[in-house]
Amino acid sequence: MLTTQDLRDLELYILSDASGPPAPKWISIRNKSFISHVVTLLIPGLEGPKFGITSTKDIQPIKLTPGSDKSGTFFGNYFSHVWPTKAPGTGDKLFSVVNTFMEVPFTKAEKKKQMNSDMEASYNSRKSGLRPEDLLLSLDRMVEEGYPMHPDIPGVSGVMNDKTVVRAAQPEDEIQSKQPDESPIKRPGTKPVPFIGEGNDWVETKQLHTGSPKVYAIDCEMCETRLGKELTRVTVLDNKGKIIIDQLVKPYEPIVDYLTRYSGITEELLADVTTRLSDVQDKLLSLISSTDIILGHSLESDLIALKMSHPKIIDTAIIFQHPKGTLWKPALRWLTSKYLDREIQTQGDQGHDSVEDAQACIDLLNVKLKNGRDFGLNKVRSVNLIKKLATGAPPKTTAIADYGVPHWHEEYAKTVVSCFSDDEIIANVAKFSHSHDFVWGRLRDLEKAKGWISDQERSTDEEIQAKYVELNDRLLKLYQQLPHNTALIIMGGSGDPREMVRLRKLKDQYQHEYKTKKWDQIECEWTSSQVMELSKATERARSGISFLTIKTADNEHGLIERPILTIGTKVSSSSFPSGVNDHETNGGRLKKSRSEIP
Repeated sequence: MLTTQDLRDLELYILSDASGPPAPKWISIRNKSFISHVVTLLIPGLEGPKFGITSTKDIQPIKLTPGSDKSGTFFGNYFSHVWPTKAPGTGDKLFSVVNTFMEVPFTKAEKKKQMNSDMEASYNSRKSGLRPEDLLLSLDRMVEEGYPMHPDIPGVSGVMNDKTVVRAAQPEDEIQSKQPDESPIKRPGTKPVPFIGEGNDWVETKQLHTGSPKVYAIDCEMCETRLGKELTRVTVLDNKGKIIIDQLVKPYEPIVDYLTRYSGITEELLADVTTRLSDVQDKLLSLISSTDIILGHSLESDLIALKMSHPKIIDTAIIFQHPKGTLWKPALRWLTSKYLDREIQTQGDQGHDSVEDAQACIDLLNVKLKNGRDFGLNKVRSVNLIKKLATGAPPKTTAIADYGVPHWHEEYAKTVVSCFSDDEIIANVAKFSHSHDFVWGRLRDLEKAKGWISDQERSTDEEIQAKYVELNDRLLKLYQQLPHNTALIIMGGSGDPREMVRLRKLKDQYQHEYKTKKWDQIECEWTSSQVMELSKATERARSGISFLTIKTADNEHGLIERPILTIGTKVSSSSFPSGVNDHETNGGRLKKSRSEIP
């Protein structure tokens, strides 16, 4: 059975020269140098049973014919086989297919180079000592994380004058997958756009002194009002942990949800409160100089709630990293447990304590200053695929067409397009396949119809079949527009994750109650039979499928050399289904001659 990593390595091998990665063992390519483009589509919702895969134990590629393709005619006409493909994950978790596909493990030479760099950086940090000023967010990172811009940030005027940002997605275009998060906090899928606080109720910190900068930790709690989230509590501690401000705040708009399970705020707490946001702003502006440092965890949310901008920020969600990589933010609770050996946010449905959270940020900063810049950072042993392509020799260009505005392209993709429909994605993938070496796109209509999107009900069988018809039409249109000698890789990504997600939520709820309640107060049940059910559901969720082909030029007269894919030895040739041997490619379909197997 293939894996997501196998498909990534195939794509990288195709686009690399002779000094690139080794050839995959499960498939071989003749005339690889003739392949000029690679197009990869992620289409969640494509499932094995539609293509003859009846069991999660199926590991061999299954032959396709036009008549065997129950999804329509495109796959049977243009692909010779459907490949069972295992999605990344563990026995009870499904990991991100996108993250896995886009991360390439270091080679031995790259690991050695990184180790030398880490050792040098660690030595320099210990030699010179680490100051809070050394951990301030850069302008680019503040923009990326959505911090409000302050005029005293060096270089901010140039950023604010840059009008080249692509169209931003609207809130209703955000699509949340039902695949479970691997971290309590996930980085937002938005392209960096400078954030400017607009309106007379926004304030900026001013310079109050010229002495050494002070460090203040801030944590805020918010409630949901008619117009969105508004401030209901603000806490400010100095760098010694002394409480400077701890104030409840009455929102201007009527509260529709106190969010008590997160904020700890109740109707009773705010009943007699008269302090407004403007009162808090006055206190902060008289206390904090623009030359001081504000510390917090994902502090951009707090500053937006305060409607206040500040130029010097330390964010514990950034100076520490999640163990799974920089695409994820670590939870404050997890950081405190790991690096401070204490538990916070243990009050369950009673919510968080902003004093406790702010104190945790101070203690995390202090342990970071004591141990050096590298403390709490991952030893990176992989590189972003798009970066690897862009910085290779020769460099390769990438275009991305996806819903929302993808952030995982970093700065290395040549073109990134925010799309709002599958039709728009197909149009952009077809367009950029002629001018880019690698094009990535994701279609989501089928996923939505099957109810794999959060808060999305499953459509009727007739409606789902109609989505398959639309998908076939779109893919045929794309294929016809692709340039010759283009490798096309289509990934379903995973199987149906819904039952796994349901059971994961149940397990997480039980674990939460187990940690925060007395034994006789635990309401959620988690049994050994449910453990087995979760394991089986995860196995189904990790059972994906893939399709591979090359669109070649007409070769009837043998005048044109063309690349050919050949099934290799990773999949046992002795157990190929009947008809797998001695069939030449037709219109770019796989060639399966055992004589071609390396």
